[in-house]
Amino acid sequence: MWVHLHGVFWASMGGIGQQVGGPVDGTDIIPVWDRTVSQFGNQAIFVYPQSTGYAGSGDPKEEGKYKQFWNIPFWRCSVGVCADSNVDDVGFIDKVIQDMPRRLNTVKKGQIYLSGDSAGGMMVYVMLCQSQVVSRMVTAAADILGGVGREYANSRACQNSKAVPFLKIQGVKDPFITYDRDILVDGVDFISSISAAKHRAARNGCTQSNHAGPWSSEAGGQVQCINFCGNKPGAKAARLCGIATAAHDTDHPWPGYVYQEAWRFFNSQAAKASGGGGGSREQWGGSGGRQQVVRWPAPYSP
Repeated sequence: MWVHLHGVFWASMGGIGQQVGGPVDGTDIIPVWDRTVSQFGNQAIFVYPQSTGYAGSGDPKEEGKYKQFWNIPFWRCSVGVCADSNVDDVGFIDKVIQDMPRRLNTVKKGQIYLSGDSAGGMMVYVMLCQSQVVSRMVTAAADILGGVGREYANSRACQNSKAVPFLKIQGVKDPFITYDRDILVDGVDFISSISAAKHRAARNGCTQSNHAGPWSSEAGGQVQCINFCGNKPGAKAARLCGIATAAHDTDHPWPGYVYQEAWRFFNSQAAKASGGGGGSREQWGGSGGRQQVVRWPAPYSP
């Protein structure tokens, strides 16, 4: 089961509101744009939680006026549009992760994955720091184009968070959440992507420079990756991949690559957790193996 958190969304983004002829929510469109379902829909159950907020009517004249995104403790406002600080998104996503295996067919223990794009990636950090459900049930997590604020990264919640295998994917040319330097965004001091990956490595018990494995080149040299826990036996991975040709987008080095990388990482961590079998035999759902895409919440009878 792959739980994926959307980034900041508004209904006029990419002209989608005009294309569909009316209002649209992030989880109605993001799965199509991400190409996750088209690539892996026959291998995983995808769950797309929907954040709060009004996305607008889709009218281009509303550009920037309305947005949907998560209540992120260190970044609650996106260019003047703020999330509702009273919304408990950690609790909501916890419920999704706990509830879905009971509602869906064939969800194995050791095969629940969490990822997010941009602001969704930021929310992944929050879940890693604050959620006991994630530390107990999620096999691996991936932040794609997200980041974390310095003050939050140094908070007690993050410093005391549990070890979870972690993948960080970032465009080296990203002007918003920068790869190799800190940056101020909407008044928030974001640490670099390299520092963010090292921060999670420290939570996984890798605090020395000699714990890091060697850099590897992928995608014809367009992507450079390193596991900051690669040389510490038994430590859970903290992998960083920098895409040399990418800015704040998921289309490089080719459309869908970032999710292919995430899927490879998730499967490798599931295999390690099960001793090579890709997940335990214990199931939290019923039987069957149908392809499923779930927009949560949805009406159902317990």
